[in-house]
Amino acid sequence: MKIALICDWFHPRVGGIEIHLQGLAESLRAAGHQPEIITATKGNGREYGFPVHRLDVPVKTRFGFITSPAAFRQAAVLLKKGSFDVVHCHGSILSPLAYGCLYVAKNLQIPTVVTCHSVLHYYHLLFSILDGLFGWSKWPVIFTSVSPSAARIMSKAGRIDRVYVLPNAVRESPWRRPRLPRPREDLTLISVMRLSIRKRAHLLIKMIPEIILLTSPRRVRLIIVGDGTQRNSLDRLIRSLGLQEIVELAGIRSQEEIADLFSGADIFVLPTSQEAFGLAALEARVAGLPVVGMRMSGLQHLIEDGKEGLLATDDEELVRHLTALIQNDALRERIALHNRTVSTTWTWQSSLARHLEIYEKAVRKSGQDRSKKEPSR
Repeated sequence: MKIALICDWFHPRVGGIEIHLQGLAESLRAAGHQPEIITATKGNGREYGFPVHRLDVPVKTRFGFITSPAAFRQAAVLLKKGSFDVVHCHGSILSPLAYGCLYVAKNLQIPTVVTCHSVLHYYHLLFSILDGLFGWSKWPVIFTSVSPSAARIMSKAGRIDRVYVLPNAVRESPWRRPRLPRPREDLTLISVMRLSIRKRAHLLIKMIPEIILLTSPRRVRLIIVGDGTQRNSLDRLIRSLGLQEIVELAGIRSQEEIADLFSGADIFVLPTSQEAFGLAALEARVAGLPVVGMRMSGLQHLIEDGKEGLLATDDEELVRHLTALIQNDALRERIALHNRTVSTTWTWQSSLARHLEIYEKAVRKSGQDRSKKEPSR
């Protein structure tokens, strides 16, 4: 099967969608399929083992959004020439290339799947207006999201009758590393996220003084991996709280570097309440770290509470969970041992099978739609 994977973003930009796309393309290729990526992100010369088509269009640098309709014309040319069996568009809340190419693929009558990688809370009105203009919820497209909770919200926000779950996945081997030795009283919290307001890094930083007070004499530090629009304001917040020696903004790191940081950390924390899946949390769990996060996020589907980590219903409980894991060595080590020795079910082997099943659904749905439109003879 030949599959076009379309997304506004891809490497060298680093984030959950970009990592997922690479993993999906590699898994498809290893299974004998022909994936090709179409993106607006500029390249850096790296080869990936599968074709990456980078559209020659201007993008808004801060967000990586396309700013020219030429992107859709270029994508249409690639889709026509490529003779693809399926188009799979990957989007977030605002992804003009991915969502615009739904229309392109529909007009070309190519079976199409779209996956939303974000939680669409508070976007009901916007999507209702768009649906009123374009009627896309009735197109012969398979709509998917990355977790059951995100799928329910997408169905409501988009007025879509059926949204399938098409989860992210992880390869375990890159994350299974020996633990680095450290002083017993030193504990490192680590988080991996884009530095945007909705990821709530600022709230996590504001929790640190209280956590330090509650867990003294333990020496606690926090490493936040990632970059984004809030970087400068987070720097100012750290200085205003006097946490320069305790909180480190580590910037963008490679998978190899993040795996090394995980091997020297003790607890992974993700404060985001609007997280559709939580790929970084899954990677940390595979690396053997107890995971602390919000129960209402996509982590509710990934992390078994009390066995793989601790899930909080609010910010106060998040502080209590972090404090408990810092103070209680037996609890922390029990969860860490489980995560180091028990494989996750969220692997590419199972996720790839689900992707191929969804692609076949798209092919059947597209064929049924065409047969309805063809005049009887």
